[in-house]
Amino acid sequence: MARQPGPWQRKRDGWWMTTIDGKQRKLATDKKEARKAFHELMVRPDAPTTSSRLSFRTLADRFLDHCQRTMALGTFNGRRLYLQSFCTHVGKWAVSDLRVEHVSAWEAKNPSWTRSTVAAVRSMPTACCTCLAR
Repeated sequence: MARQPGPWQRKRDGWWMTTIDGKQRKLATDKKEARKAFHELMVRPDAPTTSSRLSFRTLADRFLDHCQRTMALGTFNGRRLYLQSFCTHVGKWAVSDLRVEHVSAWEAKNPSWTRSTVAAVRSMPTACCTCLAR
């Protein structure tokens, strides 16, 4: 009888993995995230695992690398300031777990922001995700 698939940690790099149909698949570096990714994979076997479990912080870092290369220093610094604030708000959440209400809750924590700041800030998480899609 074959073993049931389940998450296990690969010692050489710390990734949580699973083996399905003889193929090893990366899940996440965090055990809790790996379990969540594993259950998603069991429901939708054709779904990508590592990109769907990408943390927003990692995505924001990639986006900021792009901004640093392509934008003026002042623009880059502004985006970095607000994205750092959002990353602190969402912690290690995966991009796939974020919803509009998370951005709204972040805005609510900053009542001193003007309407123009709120409009600019709302676009930043979306810009990060758009940058990933390229």
